[in-house]
Amino acid sequence: MRNRKLISMFLLPAALVACNNDEFISDFNNNDAKEVVEGLTLNVSLDAGTSTRGAYAGASDGVFQNFYLEPEYEGSKLLLSDNAALHGDMLGLCLTNGGTAITNLPFYIAGYGSTKGETESAKTKIFTFAASSNTLYDLGLDATQEEDDALHGEVDAKSVIATSASAILAKKANEPLEADAMDVRKGILRTNAGVMTGKYVAYYPYDATFVEPAGIPVKELGAISEVAGLSDNVADAITDAKFYDNLFACSSSTVDVAGGTKSGDVSLTPVTGAIVFKICNTASAESKSIKLITVKATENSAATDFALNGTMSLGTTNTFVAGDKTTDMIGVSLKMPALVAGSTAAENAKYIMMPIYSTANKKVAVSVYTTDNKVATIEKNSIPGNGKAVTYNIDMKDLTFADAPQYVYNEKSFKEAAAAEGTLIMLADITVSSTDEGLNLSKNLTIQGNHTLTVQKGTNDASISASLTFEEGAKLVLDGAVAVTKPLACGELTLKGAPTFTGASVTATTLNIETGANITTLGDATIGTLNNKGTLATVEVAGKKVAVTTLNNEGTVTVNANTELAAGTLNNKAVASSAASVTVTGKLTATTVVNEAATAPGVTPALLSGKITVTGETSAATVSNAGTLTWNSAKDMNLKVTNSGTFSISEACNFTGTLDNSGTATFAETKVITGTAGTINNSGDMTVNGSLILTGTTLNIKAGKVNNVGNISGATKITVTEGAEFVKTVSSYNELINALGTSGVPAKFTGVNVALGGITATAAVSTEKKVYLAGSLTLNEASTLNGDVVVTSTATLTATKATTISAVTVNSGATLTIGENSNITVTGNITNNGTYAHATGAVVYCAGIDGNGTWTNYPTF
Repeated sequence: MRNRKLISMFLLPAALVACNNDEFISDFNNNDAKEVVEGLTLNVSLDAGTSTRGAYAGASDGVFQNFYLEPEYEGSKLLLSDNAALHGDMLGLCLTNGGTAITNLPFYIAGYGSTKGETESAKTKIFTFAASSNTLYDLGLDATQEEDDALHGEVDAKSVIATSASAILAKKANEPLEADAMDVRKGILRTNAGVMTGKYVAYYPYDATFVEPAGIPVKELGAISEVAGLSDNVADAITDAKFYDNLFACSSSTVDVAGGTKSGDVSLTPVTGAIVFKICNTASAESKSIKLITVKATENSAATDFALNGTMSLGTTNTFVAGDKTTDMIGVSLKMPALVAGSTAAENAKYIMMPIYSTANKKVAVSVYTTDNKVATIEKNSIPGNGKAVTYNIDMKDLTFADAPQYVYNEKSFKEAAAAEGTLIMLADITVSSTDEGLNLSKNLTIQGNHTLTVQKGTNDASISASLTFEEGAKLVLDGAVAVTKPLACGELTLKGAPTFTGASVTATTLNIETGANITTLGDATIGTLNNKGTLATVEVAGKKVAVTTLNNEGTVTVNANTELAAGTLNNKAVASSAASVTVTGKLTATTVVNEAATAPGVTPALLSGKITVTGETSAATVSNAGTLTWNSAKDMNLKVTNSGTFSISEACNFTGTLDNSGTATFAETKVITGTAGTINNSGDMTVNGSLILTGTTLNIKAGKVNNVGNISGATKITVTEGAEFVKTVSSYNELINALGTSGVPAKFTGVNVALGGITATAAVSTEKKVYLAGSLTLNEASTLNGDVVVTSTATLTATKATTISAVTVNSGATLTIGENSNITVTGNITNNGTYAHATGAVVYCAGIDGNGTWTNYPTF
């Protein structure tokens, strides 16, 4: 055994651990940990609450006494753990920090210890698996010897399987093991990784998915477990229930790993409890065939009485904390219903057992259900605590049977019950599949119980051809191409894959459409909250309507022609690698539409815009757009739009609503926007490429910039607040002169934008308005430009006669060239953030220069 100093890193081989240090945390202060111990061995046993000597399967507490860790075999060949793979049962060891597990290291079964005798010698034998053969070796170690000393000799020629099995069979037969004999209840576990010194918590079974700093997750149980049938004794009942497969155990306190440690003892305390049903029929009564036994609290019953999952809260003592999955009833079903014949003496009783996590100590009702759909109930004193076992004695002669509710708890029981109309009560989550045979739910059913029914399309057809109504918390999941042709009514409905709804109406409080789902036939539907992460398209049948109180869209929604989507609130938000999208070809009515943009770290582009495109008809009280909103419809546009994203109108329409623009708004080219009433408030960037006829609509330019590339008419409807810009794009001398005019709309312009191409002014130009240059401007007469000149692209300014300009700014990425023989005086500064040059013979004077651009020539200042 070796240890070595470590300053700040865990040294855990990646092949042997479920996560690396980055997946947990690297800054901690656990016991001033400084060393890594290599090749640590753990001697592991389960603390069953009594002495292990003399406690065997026939004892009342024998449920936990038989627990052992088992290696893995391939046929008769033992699979040994090495640096490439881990085999067999494993234990997790977690370094703790402030009550949180911050590492998760697997230890694998490598051998067994021995049963101690009353006159045991100082040496305690250890039996370990041989690396070179399928046998066990007796190392016979004492506390002073190294584990890699010479082997003391082979135990026998039997294989590991035979040797292990004989020890287990001895316990089942209540035969105490001889002193110094191998005891499979004493596991020897090893790791090939380095282990940091410090305080640890050990747990079983190892969970490779546990990779975030937290309490240790316990193994999840089902509400209804299953056994093959009745067993002759507790040991067989343990096996039939696969109890050890469902057992979760944890060290009750921390395990110290110190420098120089060769091995350590770990005592695991069971967290999973157990109920053992001991069943007989001492009367000469008729035989009863049992199919199900349930347990439910009789006093203050609550949905949290039984936990199905949870975590271990780490501290001075480690305690179980119930998780988010709880139930008020648990049970065990028999795969093959078992007959309990009359005159069965108590000593010939049969056994069934099931695992539990209990969260309350209450009196309970134990209900026994028979195959003829009868039930009898008896009361028992209490639920066993976590890590405890209790036996409930049930004598069938003491039971009075009556008609039972139609409980369903697995696929078999559901299919049998669904063959007739009626009310089914789910006791557990159930999946019914068409994998082995076709599935058709053809009877009208009411389904209750706070659980989920999943109807899954397998290799054969799956359909719902009758009305299904889900009540009292019951949920439905349709997974795959399940064909629904009759009404569905659910509290919560989840859709996966591509279920179809031809002719079927859907009513749901909540509808979840999962990522990857493709729903194209939804017609008549009334939904409370619709959460869409997949693809939703309304069926293309005239008159169909999907009514939703709140639609949260992260996927794709299409409202097809002749159909309507009516939403109280539509939230459209991109959260994945592609933007959320809503396309309206039919009709969208909504009270509130919120179209968002979202930041997605690690995704290109990082800012994703939700997209809404309307080519049909939309009526909404308010639209808040921070993404991309496109109106491609000639229908009346009576909306109140608050735009901070990108908004465009590309069809001639009658705008009678309100547009508050602080983002980018575009009125498309060659289209006519008319309005008899309405308001456009601009404080962002608005461009009119077509014709905006302000017959009734008011255009308030409060801030930002409105760029009129096309034609805006209706001067009395335009107001321009000081500091805002109303710019006309011009491409000819006549347009330039008209835009600089003093009557009508031109009087409202604060500037002009000289477009690509060129303008030559044959007469003097005098203006207080700003001039934007994106092309060439030639002034052949002495001119005065007192509104500043801003260069936005590649431009040339030529002034053949003395011309005065108040200031010049060259934007980043733009280029200004002063033409040949120009005579220009800039009374202010020339600010160059792009490129500035002047041609041969040009004379430019200015008050000063500024900016971080490139100067090919410098003006005189």
